[in-house]
Amino acid sequence: MSQSGTTNVVRAIGRWSLAALMVNIMVGSGIFGLPSKVASLTGKQSPIAFLMAAVGIAVIAACFAEVASRFRESGGPYLYTKVAFGPLVGLQTG
Repeated sequence: MSQSGTTNVVRAIGRWSLAALMVNIMVGSGIFGLPSKVASLTGKQSPIAFLMAAVGIAVIAACFAEVASRFRESGGPYLYTKVAFGPLVGLQTG
């Protein structure tokens, strides 16, 4: 490897990187903590509870896919609610 193209890497974490890391930790703990909580509440039926939740999420995802097929612009839920209900509701959704 050539030494002529070396760069100095700053080994520091900034304010926004730290905030993003904390959000990542919270989401990660939810991903690993939720299955244990569901299992403790539902017992042996926890796989069925997860399958029922997956069916519900699949219906919501299908609705989003259908609405997204009606637009050529990007914007996601903000765009959909802005067109349907106006800019104030779109802003609140965003």
